[in-house]
Amino acid sequence: MVNMIHIQRVAALLLISLSAFSYVAAAGNEPVLSSTAAKKTVLSAQREGTIKEAAAFAVPVLEAPPSDALANELKITEDDGRWLVSGRALEQYGLYQTTDKQGVYRMILPAETAPTDMTESDRNVDLMLPGKEIRNGYAVDIRHLLGPLGISYALEGNEKRLLAFPERGRVAPVLKRQQPPAFGKAGQSVLHTVLFWDPAMAENDTVQRLDVTQPVISPCAFRMTAAGISLRSNEMDRVDGKYSEKGYALWPLVDNGFDPDVTHNILADPRLQEKVIKELVGYAVLYGFHGYNLDFENIRYEDRDRLTAFVAKLAAACHGWGLNVSMDITPLSDSKEWSLVYDRQALAPYLDYVVLMAYDQVGRTSSTAGPVASYPWVVHSVETLKALVPAEKIILGIPLYMRIWYETDANENLPDALDKWPKTVAEAKRDRPGNAMIAPNVGTRKERKLFVRTLTLADSKKLAEKYAAYLTWDERLQLNYLELPLVTGTVKIWFEDDKTLAAKRNLAVREGLGGVAFWRKGFEDNGFWQGFAKHELT
Repeated sequence: MVNMIHIQRVAALLLISLSAFSYVAAAGNEPVLSSTAAKKTVLSAQREGTIKEAAAFAVPVLEAPPSDALANELKITEDDGRWLVSGRALEQYGLYQTTDKQGVYRMILPAETAPTDMTESDRNVDLMLPGKEIRNGYAVDIRHLLGPLGISYALEGNEKRLLAFPERGRVAPVLKRQQPPAFGKAGQSVLHTVLFWDPAMAENDTVQRLDVTQPVISPCAFRMTAAGISLRSNEMDRVDGKYSEKGYALWPLVDNGFDPDVTHNILADPRLQEKVIKELVGYAVLYGFHGYNLDFENIRYEDRDRLTAFVAKLAAACHGWGLNVSMDITPLSDSKEWSLVYDRQALAPYLDYVVLMAYDQVGRTSSTAGPVASYPWVVHSVETLKALVPAEKIILGIPLYMRIWYETDANENLPDALDKWPKTVAEAKRDRPGNAMIAPNVGTRKERKLFVRTLTLADSKKLAEKYAAYLTWDERLQLNYLELPLVTGTVKIWFEDDKTLAAKRNLAVREGLGGVAFWRKGFEDNGFWQGFAKHELT
């Protein structure tokens, strides 16, 4: 909903300033607001899409154009869905770059909705505002930041311009909390939470609305570094629009780059931890996130207790601003850095959800071929975690991928294109002329090599269809298995498909888990949303 109190306050300030605007404009230095616009009052600090919700307010229209210099400074350039403004324009609102890095601005966090350990003096935060280089330098995309930054704009013909203030302030603005977009359905669905990770951060129209309590998109947007939080992509400013329109909550993923040394330094440095926490809260306020998904992996076992303490501190701060916190963990194994470092039982009370990454049963670096997520292994992983974490807090991670294992005497992997693969042994026999024989291998046998590559759910459909005669159902693993003899070697694939996905979804429901998550968006085929998602996830 539109923050009516904030609109009225800003509108009143702007109306009071009309005489000042008119006075300066007489000297040809500043724009004049039309009297009609003044009567309608001013829509300030709101996204263009909320105008319909506040019919009493309207974007003001400039009757007298500003000077050329000021016009160029205040102009909003629309570029492929972005609203770009210069750094000089942002100075009108007290936003100044604080480092040599383009796009980093100082602002102040708003008050929490629940008590935290943060004091008033701790609220300054420097955040990277995404944008792009244009002719006059770096420009910031403000389209989704109008409300939090308190930015006002006006129309001059078909162009948008920021409203200028008579005096520029040097005080950093206090971020203004907005009501996050509504998501999901009212009431409790069979699957409470359905999450999709999105590493590409390229929203497209294939994503469909899901009729569940809490549908979530987790763009892989942030990384913890020795300098604080960094943006993994300059496309971060684009991810919220259409996802929010389709009813998805946004829980961006925050990773540690899987770097044990950097992670150790962060966990050993309270000041750096505070910086990371403030930056994450700041980005959440700026972009209206509903929470975060933590993906901290490959951590020194000696940092186990420090990791728990940091997650507790981060979760407490996020909860103070009304944000959910989930954390990804691997199934329990004997790996200290990848599994035992998670004190699952100690972490659970601080987290809203624990996401079980129930895949990579046999990893890509394995010397032996095997499945990504056989059903018995997933069941065992869930049961083991349930002994340490309440079931309703567990989200079951499900893969939308599998692996192609190729054992061969050759020195190269299979071609990417399926139609370029070597012939099967059966095809070669069928195609040989007359009584000609395939020459047998002679001499010393070479050491066979094992090549591996990821196969997406989308690409697997074509492969399974082409080699359907070689597919068999593995009753023990509950997976379709392909063993394909080629003239150059042997291909092995354990398939994930609608049947195996449904079995894992049903497992989550039967065990009373909090929901399911899918790695990852972009791996699904065109029929996923109208087929499996429509019938099994809603």
